[in-house]
Amino acid sequence: MAEAVGPGARLHGARAGSLARAVRSTLWVVAAAGAAAILVLAGLMLARLNDPRASVDLTTGVAPAAYLAQAPGEVREVTSSVCPLREGCVQAAQSDRVRIVRYRDPGDARREASRLAPYAWPSDHLVVEFLDPATMTPEEFQYVEQLVDEAGERALPLVIGPRGPGQVSQGDD
Repeated sequence: MAEAVGPGARLHGARAGSLARAVRSTLWVVAAAGAAAILVLAGLMLARLNDPRASVDLTTGVAPAAYLAQAPGEVREVTSSVCPLREGCVQAAQSDRVRIVRYRDPGDARREASRLAPYAWPSDHLVVEFLDPATMTPEEFQYVEQLVDEAGERALPLVIGPRGPGQVSQGDD
């Protein structure tokens, strides 16, 4: 069968070429948008993984000062008694005055802190619970909150030296 030759055939070929270019351009735009979305998601996941509060061992990776404990022996593991009662709970440790609980997800931590308010406070994956608030000074509340918060914000290890309330260590001990 012979191909049609003439002005109409050339016009049809030009339209097909334009359509192919438009499809290729659209595919490039879609691919670029998909790559950008993947990069944003990867960045968010990396930021979450870099927060030491997401994976810190509460008994060995948090200074006794964060529990207002005078010695490491005053901080004890309480995961088996605390976590079964709380959704998303991964680990728990406490002294007589402060309990710190680590959650799988920051949303779980915020919900639990809201439930325990006003004597609990969320910090990313952690909830700091004040067990004996009547005996605590405002400076002690602030000291514990600041110690835990600054460690996450600066991506310092949470094993930061004991100082007195109002004197937060910068991990240089």
